[in-house]
Amino acid sequence: MTEATSNNLNMKIAVLGLEIGRGLGCGGVRTLNALAALPAADKLFLYALDTDGQTLGQSKLPETHRLMLDEQWRQGQGCGGDPLKGQRAIARVRGSLEQQLTGFDYVIVVGGLGGGFASGAVVALSGLLSTMKIPAIHLLTIPFSWEGQAKRKIADGAIAEILNQTDCLMVLPNDLLFSVLSPESPAREAFLLADGEIARAIIAVAEILTNRNIIPADYSDLAAILKERKSFCSIGVGIAALNEVQNPGELAVDRMLSSPLLGGVGKLREADVILISLLGGPELSIAQLQQSAASVEKCCGEYPRIILSANTAEEYANCILASAIAIKYTEKAKIKVRKKQSSLKEQQVVSPVPPESESSPEQLALPLPQPPVDKGIFFNSVQVVYNGEDLDIPTFQRREIPIDRGEN
Repeated sequence: MTEATSNNLNMKIAVLGLEIGRGLGCGGVRTLNALAALPAADKLFLYALDTDGQTLGQSKLPETHRLMLDEQWRQGQGCGGDPLKGQRAIARVRGSLEQQLTGFDYVIVVGGLGGGFASGAVVALSGLLSTMKIPAIHLLTIPFSWEGQAKRKIADGAIAEILNQTDCLMVLPNDLLFSVLSPESPAREAFLLADGEIARAIIAVAEILTNRNIIPADYSDLAAILKERKSFCSIGVGIAALNEVQNPGELAVDRMLSSPLLGGVGKLREADVILISLLGGPELSIAQLQQSAASVEKCCGEYPRIILSANTAEEYANCILASAIAIKYTEKAKIKVRKKQSSLKEQQVVSPVPPESESSPEQLALPLPQPPVDKGIFFNSVQVVYNGEDLDIPTFQRREIPIDRGEN
């Protein structure tokens, strides 16, 4: 169930699940259990990653697809809420991960931010995948609002680092789970429902990447709307059999709108961008596509950017699957300013300094380029960054502290 390739474009897609024991963070490994039970997951390669041996043992994946990380140092224990330990765990197995992921066309990273392992590991993984030039989609959850500021701060720090290393980051607030469900809903059932919804969302994203036979959308479409922009997403998935009702497309859309991770129709009306995916069997008709698309469009706001993908595949025979990813941008200006400053620094390094009389105060105020630093044994390792500092560079070099060599 975990080793097959796509039957449309013959692409290999790996799904990496990070961390198990945190509410929707169980969407890392526990969601992989739900994902593995779906017939459409046959085309995906599923891997569960963690430093916690006890919880990793809960995975239903084959043992070769359960990757215990940093066993020598962590000894099967978790990271205790420390993201740096999560980064180190990935750094210490960089070589084996490169071998494991070589040959994949895409990687989907799933996990819950706010804890130690996933928040650190996802930063190191995004850097590794960027170095390997493997297109990656990060589908990550952030803590409930009632979990406190400490976990949210950890999650926000991870998001800031990932945005500089990947083109596709989808952030799902855990609070979406209870925007539709009754407060009296049993917590265990709610989380299991959420795991299933995330699993179907992974399938929807994978189908966008691999099925392009009617109205195509692909990774470049996702990158265009997500790159360099912090955003929050909500995802809804609904499925209906063709023999259930006269208009199965409308029924699939109705069920999509009731998805707990969509957050209700209001999320579609507030969205800046909406990615709609419609999947059906070979018998899918133009009329059914029109009905489904029209049903979604009725729920959208006045001026969103809508990207439509419609495809067919044998595994969706006699049914229609409708999914929507609603994206709301935040902090656009902040990220753009950071990128602009970076480009100015790069320009200063490669361009000669103009005469003083022609230099503006702004140019003179730019910081000088830092001299190269020898990182020793960490030269080829995954960069470990905390609060903007590269921890693989000795402290006295990072802070430019002179050393008394006893020569005077």
